[in-house]
Formats: sequence, structure tokens, C-alpha cells
Amino acid sequence: MPPSRSLTIQGWRFLGHSYAHVNQSQLLELLTRPGITLFHIDAPLCNPAWRHTRGLFAAAQEAALEAIPAPTAPADALLRLQFPYDVSPSDAKRTLAFATVENTIVPPFYMAEGRPIGEAMKNSATTIVTPSRWAMQGLMRSGVKSKHIALLPHGVDPTIFTPATPERRAELRTRFGWDDKFVVLNIGAMTRNKGIDLLLRAVASLADDHPSVILVLKGFDAMFNSQAEFLQAGEHAGGALAKLGERVQYFGGQVTQPQMAEFYQAADAYVCPYRAEGFNLPALEAAACGLPIVTTAGGPTDDFVTGDFALKVPATLVQSPTTVGGQEWKPNLEVLAAHLRRVIKDSTFRDAARQAGPAHVHASYTWAKAVDTLLTLI
Repeated sequence: MPPSRSLTIQGWRFLGHSYAHVNQSQLLELLTRPGITLFHIDAPLCNPAWRHTRGLFAAAQEAALEAIPAPTAPADALLRLQFPYDVSPSDAKRTLAFATVENTIVPPFYMAEGRPIGEAMKNSATTIVTPSRWAMQGLMRSGVKSKHIALLPHGVDPTIFTPATPERRAELRTRFGWDDKFVVLNIGAMTRNKGIDLLLRAVASLADDHPSVILVLKGFDAMFNSQAEFLQAGEHAGGALAKLGERVQYFGGQVTQPQMAEFYQAADAYVCPYRAEGFNLPALEAAACGLPIVTTAGGPTDDFVTGDFALKVPATLVQSPTTVGGQEWKPNLEVLAAHLRRVIKDSTFRDAARQAGPAHVHASYTWAKAVDTLLTLI
């Protein structure tokens, strides 16, 4: 048997943020692993308006998460999974820090020390773990040496994010009022980097020829004021939101993980023409539930989508208007609309995606696989 190891994770729990979701999912998997003594430190919240929330995971899971003790001595390894990013040394034998990159560079204000990450990592023994090759490139562009970076992809819970049976899918579509609709889905904060204005334009361009198409947007109002972001995207969509009218459905409330899976299981396609992302976990969850994916080419989703279930939208790297020295993708709007049109018309591709996506994701991108990788690092 391998020797017993102790691991302390400093991160967020009981919060409707993607970092908290990643942390809690990894913690739950770690709790199943023999030979691991697990500790947790609750990291401070970076936004005073945020509030801890219960009910995002099952009650038994949340009880298990709450029962993880705080450390009483330095562990074999410490992983910081929080924001701002903290790459400072620790008393642990091995220090790891999570960081990701969306706009090809890490701004200094993303760092706990408030200085460039390349400078903070000079003469450092900390290993930065990041979820995508795109983020790895951004870290190196920001001055971090490749030897200090390890790839640690995110995952899904395959018992939750999996295709529904035909009977269950029909039940969900009736409940949502989608029986006679073709449902295009996008889930996220609705911020500018998600490309919601581009998605609105693409769907509106097809509206006359495809009257059954609706766009469903799932935001996170408690964390990100997503509804306001969505409405702002509509202002930049050239009248597309007004044209679509009631054919856009917005949901902003808190849901559990199984309830989140229901959106994917009941929809017909997942479309995410992002400008900047560090990983894009909703696209992975959508693929795990059997949805065909239309997504930006060149970014982090390149790591986990294949042509068997995804269509990539060519994009050009341009200067980011929001991040000094950064870049973002500019997806081709005409190809985005063409790919969406194909997904609507090509039932053979949708049927193939329903098989290929879950098989690919469940084989390679689960939280069990993520923890396997993490344990090799400690």
C-alpha cells in the first residue's frame, strides 16, 4: 500500500461560485480515497456581498464537507484553491496553488500580493495547478516557467451529469414547457467574456426560418448579478433580444447539481461562443449529458471536445478591451450561425453526440480522474 499522506486544502465551501464547486467536488472524491488524511481551511471571500449558501450539494455531502477538520500541524501538501491567487510558501512539504487565465495574461490584481505572478514565482517552490492548456499558455506568457505549472483538468460527477432516459427527458421538457421547441442552452455568469451578445445575434438570425428555436440562459444572480449582465448583452446585440422576445428564457435562481443537470438533459444543444475562458465547465457538463456543443475554437474547450460531438467556431485573437496587455477571441459570427443551423437540422449529428459526448467525458474528465492527477502531484 502507498504511504499515508496528509493534505490541507484552503478554499471556498458552500458558495455558488465555480471555484467552490471545483473545491467541493474534489474534496468529496478525496474523502473516498484510502491513505489520505484530509484537512480544510476556509479561504476568505473576495467579495463582501457574497453569502455562504447551503443546498447546492446533497445534504449528506454537505455534512461530510462540513466535517472535514482544520489542520493542527503542517501537512505533507497544501493546495490553495481560492482568489486572489496565493503562490507564497507554506509550512507544508509541497505547496500547490490554483490559478487560471482567461485573457492570455494574469493581471497583478489577481494576485494576493498584488504584483505580477512571474515576479511572485521567482525562486518559488510552489507548483501552480491550472485546468487547461490555454491557461498554461497564459501563465507562461505572464512569466511563470513551465516547470512550475501542472495541468489539473476539472471533471464532472457522472452519476449526475449523464443523459436522461427518453421518458425522463420527455418529462423534463414538459415541465419546462419545451415540448415543441428546439432549445439552445447557455449556462454561466452572463458576463461579456461569455459572448452572450454573439449568441443572441446568431439565434436571432435563424429565428424566421426556425420558429421552434428558443434560447435558454441560466445565470447566477446571487453571485454575479447575471440578469443585469444578460440585459447589457442584449443592448450590444443589435436588436436581437427585441426580435427574439419571449423566445429567450432567462433563469437566474439557485439550483442544486441535479437540477442543473436537468437543464442540460432537457435541452437540444449547448452553444458557448466565448471570448475568454479558463476552462468552461458548463460545456463539459453539457457534453456529459449528451448535448451537441458549438463552441469557440482555440480556447480551453479544445482540450475536451472532439468532432464527434462538437462544432468549433473559428476565432481571431484580438486585444482585450478589459485586461491590460491581454487578448481575447473574436468568434466568426457567420460560422457560429451556420454551425447552429446545422445542429438544428442535422438529427444524425445530434444522435451521435448523445452517445459520443458522455462516453468521452465519463472516460477522461471525472472528478475521480482529477483527484488521481492531484494525488500524483502531492
